[in-house]
Amino acid sequence: MDFRKLLWTVMAMVAIAFASVAVAETLYRRVSFSIPASVMVKGDRVALRDIAVFSQYEPEYKPLVEAIQGLVISDAPAPKTKSVILGAQVLEALEKSTLPIKAIGYSIPKAIAVEREGRAVTKDEIISALKNAMWEEKSLDLQVRDIEWTAEQIIPVGITRVATERLGKPSGGKMPVRTEIFVDDKAAARFLITALVDDWREVPVPNRNLERGMLVTNDDVQLVRLNLLQHPADIVASLNDIIGKRTKARINAGETVRKSLLDIPPLIPKGKRVTVQYRKGSLSASMLGIALDDGFDRGEIRIKNENSKKIVVGTVLNEDSVEVSAP
Repeated sequence: MDFRKLLWTVMAMVAIAFASVAVAETLYRRVSFSIPASVMVKGDRVALRDIAVFSQYEPEYKPLVEAIQGLVISDAPAPKTKSVILGAQVLEALEKSTLPIKAIGYSIPKAIAVEREGRAVTKDEIISALKNAMWEEKSLDLQVRDIEWTAEQIIPVGITRVATERLGKPSGGKMPVRTEIFVDDKAAARFLITALVDDWREVPVPNRNLERGMLVTNDDVQLVRLNLLQHPADIVASLNDIIGKRTKARINAGETVRKSLLDIPPLIPKGKRVTVQYRKGSLSASMLGIALDDGFDRGEIRIKNENSKKIVVGTVLNEDSVEVSAP
């Protein structure tokens, strides 16, 4: 073979090889993505951008990539839990879209394990929010010491805001508080806590011995400033609760007076039909029930659900309502 022809033949083959590589590289750099078998997401919905890894592509394909990334595949699991997305779901989402999927390269596993980021609400952040709320409220002299709650609250990861609402005045240094957690301005949790507070108030105490059966008058009591956290939860905290009431037993001078020692009518008498408000996280429901005990303000009372006949324990809100925090 002529040397020049051989040289031209070799050069042509090299040129073709380089052209093939260039074409392959151009195709590769268009739009392609892969999805790992296990991913972590943040939001409440899973879009392709949350689980797919895109290769390099030409700038002209940016609108197409953004459209692909925005495809919603499924709802996300609850915070700190896992779920599985099938690869077929991803393909179905692509096929239902109006995107030119034939120009898209992809690698999708048969099943994708999806875990959602989440965290537990801390006691410190609730106490901080509650202290701020108490600082702004000048009608009561309260200092928050601690809180009690029954169940850990798991919320999504994001910008968190805690809102608190006290449910009436404290009793015995304990105060029921409705707490709401917002993450990225979306409601994430709603639950009840009990705040332990230094509750400084002037309370009535007898200035002389009160015998059983006596009718208490203004002359029989004086106001003494006390921290109610250091006293039983059912002590009389206002003059209206003792003046005009009859004693059930002897009460010594200088002692705080427990409501059980006075003839005080209950806020909810036993047998009364009341509205039961159920709350669990951000969910709520109400139904009718029958009081199985006499109920006093902010005290606990047993209620029988009229429909299910189940007996629950709730907190007296007023003469017609009881709130139950579901476990």
